[in-house]
Amino acid sequence: MKRAVIFFAASLCAVSLGAAEIGPVKLEKTEFSPALGQKLKIAFRTERAGKVKVEIYTSDWDTIKTIEAGPLAPGTHSVVWDGTDDDGETVPDEAYIPLFRLETPEGNFSYDPRKTGGEVLNNLDRKADMGGNITYTLPKPARTLVRVGTDNGPMLRILSDWKPRSGGKIRHRWNFKDRTGKVDFTGLHYTAAISAYALADYSIITTNNKKEDYLSYFKRKKLSCNLPKTIPAKMLERNGKRISPHYYRCRIEERTPALNLKITGAPEKNGVYILGNDKPATVILEMNNDDLALIEKKQYEVSFYVDGTFVSEAEQGYIPIRWIYKPNGLEKGDHVLTVNVTTFDGSVAAESRRFIIK
Repeated sequence: MKRAVIFFAASLCAVSLGAAEIGPVKLEKTEFSPALGQKLKIAFRTERAGKVKVEIYTSDWDTIKTIEAGPLAPGTHSVVWDGTDDDGETVPDEAYIPLFRLETPEGNFSYDPRKTGGEVLNNLDRKADMGGNITYTLPKPARTLVRVGTDNGPMLRILSDWKPRSGGKIRHRWNFKDRTGKVDFTGLHYTAAISAYALADYSIITTNNKKEDYLSYFKRKKLSCNLPKTIPAKMLERNGKRISPHYYRCRIEERTPALNLKITGAPEKNGVYILGNDKPATVILEMNNDDLALIEKKQYEVSFYVDGTFVSEAEQGYIPIRWIYKPNGLEKGDHVLTVNVTTFDGSVAAESRRFIIK
């Protein structure tokens, strides 16, 4: 697998002569499914005769595929990408960026769409109804973060974790279940928080790979995150538009960790814990090793809620964590314990468990 480390400073320079000598034209489509045998035609134009390379980069700036064409005369041409990498393996679902290089006797030229993207998208015509239908409209392909929770209460579930989406009207359907499907919030008055930022121009979104996700692919191929290590203020604005800091974060790190929540010292039946008033139980919060390694790079806090009401917090979080919970004055019947792990850069992981007071 060929990989390339690109110095970020070079990618921020103004469009050079190369952009006038070679450049993309409108993509045939912005999304396709290599896992279903689909292919994508990538068209480009050249102002000089020469050989062309179309390099396909991940959003972490790893080269995974190089397609060569030529020698070509000046004009409009195209290559076809079947959604495989240089090893012939189907890439996972993600957004990929084509970079165009032209080699001529007069010199080498290139067009790099990675100079674009990241603009925070507002005015998305957000709508959410009590049937769990959440819609919004993207003016262009973008990454979206969609979370559901309650006003002044906990986050309950992440529906879209900065996933790439084609432009247009996007619809999510929340079934009022938590991540595990074991806790039902039907009838809850919820709110939906939606954030979005633009993908790089000419980004290509792949879909329907059920065999491998991007994190597993990244680790198996021993790829690298070649994005900048620091983000100066000038990188958060371009042409008068605000650039999301999430745009510069590694995809393998820009994910919500999964929580493992359990209660000990209390009997359990069909996933529901049985507690008694004034009888302490131990709430244990854990993570798998990959997610724990990710979150330990950040500062975070752990918050505990019962029936949507805040009850306790560990401001300097650490995991695994044990919290002694002693119900006081709760009515007999069903209740829900929710835990949020909130990092200082804005991500929130959520997990809930049902319990009964007898």
